[in-house]
Amino acid sequence: MFMIAAVPLAPALVALLVALRVVHGDRAVARWVVGAAAVAAALSLIALCFDAPHLSALVATAVALIALIVSSFAARSMQGGSVPYAPFLALLAGATAGSLTIAVASDLRVLAAAWIATGLCASGLLGAARESPAARRWALRHLAVERIGDLAWIVLLVTTWRIYHTFDLATLSRLATPGAATTAIAVALVIAGITRSALVPFHAWLPNSMEAPTSVSAFMHAGIVNGAGVLLAKTAALIVLAPSALTLAAVLGGVTAALGATIALVRPETKRRLGWSTVAQMGFMVLQCGCGAFAAAVVHLVAHGGYKSAAFLGAAGSIEEHKLLRLATYRPPQQMHAALGVIVALTPATLGVGLAAVVLRERLVELPAAALIVAIAWATGTSAARRCVERAVDAGARIVGSVVVCAAVAAYLVCVTVIDAWLGTAIPHFTFAPVTAIVAGVVAIAGLLEGLGLQLRPPDALYTLALTEGRATRMEPA
Repeated sequence: MFMIAAVPLAPALVALLVALRVVHGDRAVARWVVGAAAVAAALSLIALCFDAPHLSALVATAVALIALIVSSFAARSMQGGSVPYAPFLALLAGATAGSLTIAVASDLRVLAAAWIATGLCASGLLGAARESPAARRWALRHLAVERIGDLAWIVLLVTTWRIYHTFDLATLSRLATPGAATTAIAVALVIAGITRSALVPFHAWLPNSMEAPTSVSAFMHAGIVNGAGVLLAKTAALIVLAPSALTLAAVLGGVTAALGATIALVRPETKRRLGWSTVAQMGFMVLQCGCGAFAAAVVHLVAHGGYKSAAFLGAAGSIEEHKLLRLATYRPPQQMHAALGVIVALTPATLGVGLAAVVLRERLVELPAAALIVAIAWATGTSAARRCVERAVDAGARIVGSVVVCAAVAAYLVCVTVIDAWLGTAIPHFTFAPVTAIVAGVVAIAGLLEGLGLQLRPPDALYTLALTEGRATRMEPA
């Protein structure tokens, strides 16, 4: 327990030393900030292997490794730029310390303090490009949204103390019973989470804050906005006692996922498309929590963090490389009979689910929200297989793609099941059956339509609405 509690100390200390100008000079600040992130990553990895609570150690390790990569990138790329170097790195270290504290905290007061501090550092990072009016404007919007989350924390802390006289999460989980007080606490947790993770109606700042430096976007989208998933997973024992909170999370998560995915499809700019993609992914993560699939949400936030940090940090060079690669290797896709195409699209994901069922047996059925998790894996695999059918240049490419899809579907289901078992009692086994059945059905139908090649053309009005909603904010001259 001591090891995991010490993880946030190094970046917190460095942020304080830089702020007090005890450490000064660009090169010294860079060495200290990157070194602190490396120490945090090392401690979290050690804790993951030994004495720490599994959920805290897993999330802390993911955050620390992302922070180490982003800090190293920022130390090289930001030097000599227009953004104040030392204050920027101090804010980055502060955001790292706050995110790590959120991951490891077991007391609601510490969790609230770290949550607020992380939000303040994030607002500062978003407004780091001071010469950009758009960056300042959306940083202020983010600051305002975070204050709504702070109000939820105040309600949460006051209600918790008045009713249960404790702030310890483990004690609170044992004492809590279904009722109005627990519902108020759970709803406050959901509201705090959705403000941090940019769910509807608090989503506008995230895809529009792309004037921030690339390292800020990488850490924001990979490590900070995942906060709702971390918070709801850590407090799952409370959330499951309040159906109203679960319904709120599921509804807002579903709406956000649909909105973000729709707009991401029509945005031409790479960074803004990645921003709307994050909105969709955060909505999907909270939707999983609302259905009781907390283990799947944990897997989702860790995987999304790794992918999105790499996507942002590599966004500048990947576009031209992708274009050149396509020009060099392009061959027209080989046409396939429609009926055979349907078989090829539906078979790999179905075999992947069957393979996972054979390997996991009853453990897959006993997984919380198992129907939803299987539907997600199957629909995603079917969509990937359909792309393979449409774009493969020959039969060999289709065979390889089908094998990869089958293995990926099975691996996902095995991974979620293993993580669920590994987390143990940290996450309750609970399925919010009514919502889970509806969402699983919708996901499965969408996957089936995709596999059949029935891509419904949306009305022109819907396309125009999505394009207008996601339109880049007009940049004003500095």
